Amino acid sequence: TALFYDTKGAKNYTIHAPLTNTDKYHDTIEGLLLGPSQEILAQHAITYIAKETKLLGLTYSKGIVYVDLSKEFNDEDEKAVNQIEGTLKNFSEVKKVVILKDSSAIKQ
Repeated sequence: TALFYDTKGAKNYTIHAPLTNTDKYHDTIEGLLLGPSQEILAQHAITYIAKETKLLGLTYSKGIVYVDLSKEFNDEDEKAVNQIEGTLKNFSEVKKVVILKDSSAIKQ
């Protein structure tokens, strides 16, 4: 499940992320970064995450997910930040999300 936006605000959509890794958090963020599918677009969903954004690394430890994104990620866009946080917090064990941009912490 990934968080995208539609005309009414934030909404969770089921995504079919390619399983390229053994880590469910990694696969979910990779799916989110791919953007909304045609099926989700038909429901008027959009993303605020720059298409060029890449996942550089991801670690889960004691309820915290650390997500390292490439420099293309617009950390000034609250909706983009919320998409990353909201998507990961769909997992009940995730209590906090720390976003890094090119390995440097961003203000949250």
